[in-house]
Amino acid sequence: RCARILLVHTGHLGDTLMALAAMRRSRTKLPNAHITAVVVPPADALVRRCGCFDQVLSLPELSGARRTPKRVMRWLLGMGRIMQLRPHMAVAYMPDPVDGMLAALSGAPLRVGVVKEYNWVYERAWFTLALRRGALGPHRTGRYHAVSSAAGFIQRHDPPLEDLQLVSEDEQILEAHGATLERRFGVLLLCGSSAKKRWPLERFGMLAQRLVRDADVPLVMVTGPD
Repeated sequence: RCARILLVHTGHLGDTLMALAAMRRSRTKLPNAHITAVVVPPADALVRRCGCFDQVLSLPELSGARRTPKRVMRWLLGMGRIMQLRPHMAVAYMPDPVDGMLAALSGAPLRVGVVKEYNWVYERAWFTLALRRGALGPHRTGRYHAVSSAAGFIQRHDPPLEDLQLVSEDEQILEAHGATLERRFGVLLLCGSSAKKRWPLERFGMLAQRLVRDADVPLVMVTGPD
């Protein structure tokens, strides 16, 4: 029978970009499985266009002022859809209680996730295999791959993003900023999940100048509405 796999990653766009190669290992290991990815905007657009997952569920952002009644209702409806999936395995990539809770709500008999510290909730209620974040190394990309390895997604190589599906609007935006798919270019993401994590703009400017000077490539700077 077809295996049903649930991958949960409720991090922001930068975190999801770093986790995507590790998440795609599920398809390399289980080419015939039905794989559902649970993410939040705007990372859902990236995950959909990589063409690797059978289903992408997008939960609304609820942090800070974004916690409106309409968004909360959409979140609850999303939780209901996750509970209906009944996957054989759920894998949570973020050491966040929300990711663990979603994995547990799925009802999967196998639940793998990374946690900040062991306690009864993490070890007994949410995960059947809980990985301590401190033991997985300092780099997020490495931690994401460690979670995939623990889930049995054997890593042969990092799957490239050559199958990333861009729509015409994406290509028009790139061309408007002097970048095309025919030549190499760099992307600098200006964002932060909270004000204390956001660099001053002048530091981003200094980094952009150094990237252009050392890499000799056109640079596209991307940010969100906030």
